[in-house]
Amino acid sequence: MVAAAGIEGIACPRLTPSSRVFREPTEDPMDPTTIATSLVMNGAAAQADLMAIKLMRQNADAAANVVELLDAADQSMQRIQASLGAGYGANLDITV
Repeated sequence: MVAAAGIEGIACPRLTPSSRVFREPTEDPMDPTTIATSLVMNGAAAQADLMAIKLMRQNADAAANVVELLDAADQSMQRIQASLGAGYGANLDITV
């Protein structure tokens, strides 16, 4: 019996000889095909990460451009309003 959590006489199911830890592997983990496949997949994952980073940068640049456009429009509107005389458009009759 194996002591589990400090209690004598209780078998720990994780450490029994029939658990997966003590079983022999069914195939060699160092198979050349497996290694080559993992290297190719790592390269593809790295390429996908680079593409995602580029897209995020483009998205951030586009958002910055929108902010600049809105700021320019706000400044333009403020200049137009400042150039109008006092009370301009205050007596507008829109009744039909």
